Amino acid sequence: MEGGEFSEQIKEVRQPTLILWGGRDHLIPTSAAHRFQEDIPGSQLTIFDDLGHVPHEEDPARTVAVVQTFLAH
Repeated sequence: MEGGEFSEQIKEVRQPTLILWGGRDHLIPTSAAHRFQEDIPGSQLTIFDDLGHVPHEEDPARTVAVVQTFLAH
């Protein structure tokens, strides 16, 4: 999967970054999530194996728990 016109800029992100991804996302493969994690220093990746493209809508309670833990640190 090719990146967009600004894909190289992702490597410039220096803010704490949480990446949430659905393991059953049929639009964007999890390989993209791993690439984001590699490109953003210190980022944290959480993949919900049983959720799809919008994990925050599919299981709000579970995703918000991960976000709250991330923000607490």
